[in-house]
Amino acid sequence: MKKLFIHSWLIVCLFLILPLIGCEFWVKQHLFDYVSYTNSQNMDPQIKYFEDRNDWQFIALGSSEVKWGIDPSQIEQALTAKGVKASGFNLGFDGFNETFYLSILPFLSLPKRLPQLHVALIGVNLFEEKQILPSSFNDGFPCDGILQRAVLKSAFAKDYNLDGFCNSQDWKQSLVKPLERVSPIFRYRQAVRTLLLGYDRPTDLIGVISNNVKQYPNGFHAHKPARDNQDDVQVDYQHFLADKKTQPQLFQPMPDQAWSNLLKPDGFFDRWANYFLDQKILPVFFALPTNPLMIDAKNRREDYQSNSQLMSDWAKQRNIVFIDLGIMDRYDQLIDYSDHRHLSVNGAITYSRELGNTLAANPKVLAAFSH
Repeated sequence: MKKLFIHSWLIVCLFLILPLIGCEFWVKQHLFDYVSYTNSQNMDPQIKYFEDRNDWQFIALGSSEVKWGIDPSQIEQALTAKGVKASGFNLGFDGFNETFYLSILPFLSLPKRLPQLHVALIGVNLFEEKQILPSSFNDGFPCDGILQRAVLKSAFAKDYNLDGFCNSQDWKQSLVKPLERVSPIFRYRQAVRTLLLGYDRPTDLIGVISNNVKQYPNGFHAHKPARDNQDDVQVDYQHFLADKKTQPQLFQPMPDQAWSNLLKPDGFFDRWANYFLDQKILPVFFALPTNPLMIDAKNRREDYQSNSQLMSDWAKQRNIVFIDLGIMDRYDQLIDYSDHRHLSVNGAITYSRELGNTLAANPKVLAAFSH
């Protein structure tokens, strides 16, 4: 009788445990075939491509201007012509300008993930202010931007230890962390909830925008030229100009010393540079090829030029590389640009080729790859 009782309990336990194990396995292997891993349909394929390989030797970092504007294959071709075989990846993120990217940079663990990484290309907007942000939500990290908030509340953020930027960290977190390490269901409980009930708000998922062309396996995200989408481009530009009424300071010359302060020892740009130099990786800062329409609308052409000179002087002092190919007045507004800010697929290929040729002619860059 006792053996029968024990046998019955074993059968009950098996019927309870085996389905749970099956669910845990399914969540780990297949959940993100049905819901977004990053809460961004633009970013999901990019991260999958990035994680499929660990042999990238150069990487491009920055905002959507990097993601839309840098085709690593063009840079690879220029380096190959100099006898350098190197593969590169575009890890630019929509909404993550240099300010936000600097915050998440240490958590991406790029030197550890990419043991063959030699050069980091960092896109710099030369006419907008920047700052060092608080290190967590509890310390005041601003989590009110739609693009940043969606990503920083995703399963991707959980896996890359970025969830502290948009989630309060208290004593309860120390209790759930051990469970999250062993249970995919518990770790990805928000994504499981989304699978069952859908997203709470439309802004919880960033959709693919209308002028999208293709996400390439090297991270480059190509977009249509403005001539193929003129009505939407004009509407978007008018929305941008409307910000003059609510944020007039953004359409005036930058405050004096704003850029000089960023270049102080242990300041904003030193933090960027030191992160890579400490890992024997060469940081290469390059001026973003922003549409001149936007630069002029903000009345910041002179700021661009003076800040470029300051960056050049700073880079020489730090013995690193800064590249500025100039304001792109020579590019066609309808063909080479996708909107009032970003390059189109046409402009991106042209710019990436020019940037690649400049990199291939730089002794510091060639030396970094030779190491």
